[in-house]
Amino acid sequence: MGGGGSKFKPERIRNTYAQSLYREFCDRYDDNLASEPDLAQLPRSTVTSIIFDAFEVQADDSELLVLDLSSCPLDALAITTLLQLVEATAYIEALNLSNQTITLRHASELSTVLLNNATLARLELIGTSLTPEHITSMGAGLAGTALEFLNVSHNALGPEGVGQLCGHIVDSPLHRLLMSDVALDGHVSAVVDAIAYMSQLAVLAVCDNGIDESGGRRIISALKAAHTVTSIDLRDNPIPEDHIIRATALCGRNAFARSVVDGMVDAVIAGSPLAGVDAGPGRLKVKAAFAETVGRRPEMEDVVVMRSGFRDKPDEHFYAVYDGHGGRDAAEFASVTLHHLLADIAPDLLALPESAIRQGIHRSFVECARQMSVRGVSDGTTALCTWIIGDTLISANAGDSRSVLCREGRAVRMSRDHKPIDPDEKARITQLGGFVEDKRVLGTLSVSRALGDFFLEPYVIPDPHITFDTITPKDDFIIMACDGLWDVVSDGAAVSLVMGERDPVQASIKLRDAAFLKGSTDNISVVVIMLG
Repeated sequence: MGGGGSKFKPERIRNTYAQSLYREFCDRYDDNLASEPDLAQLPRSTVTSIIFDAFEVQADDSELLVLDLSSCPLDALAITTLLQLVEATAYIEALNLSNQTITLRHASELSTVLLNNATLARLELIGTSLTPEHITSMGAGLAGTALEFLNVSHNALGPEGVGQLCGHIVDSPLHRLLMSDVALDGHVSAVVDAIAYMSQLAVLAVCDNGIDESGGRRIISALKAAHTVTSIDLRDNPIPEDHIIRATALCGRNAFARSVVDGMVDAVIAGSPLAGVDAGPGRLKVKAAFAETVGRRPEMEDVVVMRSGFRDKPDEHFYAVYDGHGGRDAAEFASVTLHHLLADIAPDLLALPESAIRQGIHRSFVECARQMSVRGVSDGTTALCTWIIGDTLISANAGDSRSVLCREGRAVRMSRDHKPIDPDEKARITQLGGFVEDKRVLGTLSVSRALGDFFLEPYVIPDPHITFDTITPKDDFIIMACDGLWDVVSDGAAVSLVMGERDPVQASIKLRDAAFLKGSTDNISVVVIMLG
């Protein structure tokens, strides 16, 4: 009881919450094994080792856990036990059961989890054999869920299952809904309804669902009428490219409306100036929005994060751009992980010496990369973060995504492009025994720092460049973007394009479209932060 062999003793788990939950899982599993032995298809030692690994990788001081069980198959008894555990605890915020076989019984148990666990914010069920019958069994839980992220891609839900799903979650707080390859066969009614009626929905993915030109037109019409969806992924559907570009442009327009929902502005009053986030008398007002497009690439690998009122503090704002390469997994992982690590550095960050803040930021980047490694994320991503605390501006980046501040009408670079041809970076790589060929690390990667890319260790590292500055009335705005912008638009030209524009939505769209028209061959993601 309580954890199995010595290798998997609970005491080896450093996080105290994870250790306690692992003990409870083992006890529950043994009780279930005694009452329902037919559900067990794997040796107990195999099950406990898989669960041990999931708990052992949790950050030492994290109070909210992320359980990723997508890489090793579990039997029906283990999944039932795990769901019982998740239902009963308030310490698990993300659960990934992708690639497991979810039975109708499990679907009913998941419904109970969603009804009773208000902490669970992220659920991934990719390729879990879901059918419309599963969605029916999960109906009550889906209708009452507190989830912010749901991924049901690669399941044979069909129009019926997707219609049921969207009907159940229409009033939920869901921000991200991923439904790629769910056998829609071109039927988009449920997708259109989700765009029209889900007031919190910001990100929607419906790749590889046979959506044709007619379906594309219906989605565009829905995006025109609604103002919440800020990113839609339509890849691998037979939709004309101009439809995809139009849908992306409408999402860019919607970004500001989304920022209203997330508290980035106090109000939008027809015919009146747009209000920024006002943290109090004499404090800085901040307005921000982003625009993005897959551009001329076959897949979108960028992810943008915008958090106004970061850490529930009205004068803190956090923005990030993650530019993935070799896939989107690293960018997605960083987008839901790094800002939580940064938020935990200290409650009153500016009470620390600058050196301690630097150490905390550096540690957060390195820890994010470590968590990627243990979870088997094989691709990589740049990371560009802007953290505004009162009038303090902190920038941190690894890779070649870039941040530029407009000060007195001039471009001031806040980040550093980590390129292998940079003299310092090249010297570091060669001193470690590596080489730079064709402007790439080992002739392979065009950035010398990133999160992920573990096959290029120790030459590619996650260590960030960090700058501190004080925002003054001389500062107008900040531009953050991936290299899809900066490869074709200079710092000065970008600042000139935005000068005189006070709407961050229009400013970000203007930069995105300028990069595309200038021939950018990459994904393009742009954040504009107005300071005032």
